[in-house]
Amino acid sequence: MAIAHDGSRAVTALLSLDGTDFSLACDECGHLIPNLAGTMRDWNVAWSLFTLDGWHGTPLAVGPHACGRCVLSPHRNGAIGQTLHPQSGIEDDATPSRVTLQVLSDVTVVHLKGGLGLLDNVEMHDLLDDGPVAGRHLLFDLSLLRIVDTATLDVLMRARDRTIANHRRTCIVSASGPVLHALQLLCLQSTFPNFVDHIAALDWLRRQGPDRTDRPAV
Repeated sequence: MAIAHDGSRAVTALLSLDGTDFSLACDECGHLIPNLAGTMRDWNVAWSLFTLDGWHGTPLAVGPHACGRCVLSPHRNGAIGQTLHPQSGIEDDATPSRVTLQVLSDVTVVHLKGGLGLLDNVEMHDLLDDGPVAGRHLLFDLSLLRIVDTATLDVLMRARDRTIANHRRTCIVSASGPVLHALQLLCLQSTFPNFVDHIAALDWLRRQGPDRTDRPAV
């Protein structure tokens, strides 16, 4: 996985609001190339072509990436990652949380619902950064999540990296069609195996031996 020297991650394949398109952004100068899905199908095709034009960085949709004019900074946090730090001047609007945790003996289940905004992503980042994740597998229940955006994917990828560092697994349950489509656009569907229910997901998470990529139900 491509992680900056300070452990941060930048997501530079920016999803559209409805999750049906994506753009490529330079983490250094902000140069943006929009609306790539229609002409290039998915992230792997787009990145293979833009590297011929001088773009460089990780081959994954999760950054960092830089255009041919820029050099990647070793401690670059990325525009998306910066939104996950405490936001001064932003107060909780006292609405019910869209992010809840259920802690099992060996698995942390994260329930996401509705349309996640900035505060929801910050809350999830803080819960997973400080909460009961180390030493446990991680299961994201997306059955009530309508669509996923770039910032939410950034949080999920950071959490997944931490579970890998602790020799644990991460998967998702009941992802909607739009969420699955967004993951496919960014070629991240194999990064987050999707299962139809918790029983199948827990069985895969708890399976002993090498981290096999069995074909989950989608």
